[in-house]
Amino acid sequence: MTNRQKKMKKYVINLMATVLIVFVTSCNEKDDGKVSVTEVTIDLTTITMTPNGIRQLTATVLPDNATNKKVIWQSNNSKVATVNDDGLVTAVAAGKATITAIAEGGNKKAQCEVSVEEGVAVTGVRLNYYGNRLMEPNEEVVLTFGPTLYLFAVVSPENATNQKVTWENSDETVATFTVYGNGDRIGIKALAAGKTTITVITEDGKKTVSCIVYVPPGGGLESANINMRVSYGTISDRSITSGQVLNVRQGTSLNFKIHVTFGSFKHFLQFFRIISWNMTESAENMVMEEKLYEDLHDGINEHEFEYTTTVIDEEVLFFELSNYSREVFVIAQITVKPY
Repeated sequence: MTNRQKKMKKYVINLMATVLIVFVTSCNEKDDGKVSVTEVTIDLTTITMTPNGIRQLTATVLPDNATNKKVIWQSNNSKVATVNDDGLVTAVAAGKATITAIAEGGNKKAQCEVSVEEGVAVTGVRLNYYGNRLMEPNEEVVLTFGPTLYLFAVVSPENATNQKVTWENSDETVATFTVYGNGDRIGIKALAAGKTTITVITEDGKKTVSCIVYVPPGGGLESANINMRVSYGTISDRSITSGQVLNVRQGTSLNFKIHVTFGSFKHFLQFFRIISWNMTESAENMVMEEKLYEDLHDGINEHEFEYTTTVIDEEVLFFELSNYSREVFVIAQITVKPY
């Protein structure tokens, strides 16, 4: 065999060995069933914080069936902001930092730019019941069908830089809520008998507080009723129902006649109140005029009241039955909108 033939034979053998290695490697890759990461995203790409504040970042690894979805979190400036293994960012001092989420199962990554600004951090939050009183944590309140229960978020301290909050509802089949104003208050409507937990969460510091909303069977309206009639302009003694909206000319005088009937209650009724909210004001400056009629404990199960108001701004009128502890049993609600 010539030298040329020997070289050719060696070349063919090496080529076949290379092809065999590639084939075996390819088969092994197919057989191990591993799925590589193609993309990593973070739910927030920029955030602004105050020192000592915390924010939760959430990373999403794609595809959903990636073999290794573990994420490694890093901060490029721990003097400004740190991040733990779960993506929880803690602001340290004023400045800028970049938080990076890196997929362990590949070289894919995503980033969030963090700006820490000097300010007053949030230390806590409370719930305010109808804008009338601060509630205790996990306090239970009764909500009947028809009226709206309004809750306000009160962030502390009052001069906290970031006053933003979000709301959560543990059981949307029992009640639903609508967010009003700057997001600092909600209106809750009953849907079905049961209990649900309403929670407010501060954006800065993730401080939380909750209350329990109880919708009694039948809505709690079996043994008490508030019937209303209104007169204004050329309208005389018109029957109105809870939840109704009255569109009237600004400056119009409204005269309400309220007929209250009630039976036996777990807690004996003591008060009939009329509350007026001016809805054009912010939560902090909301005007609330309260007219209190006392002592419904004279053994009479029917009472008549009259109330007159002049329409200037949009307002919500609440007619409620309650006891000395201000536990509300029945509420009728009317919204008045001027034009």
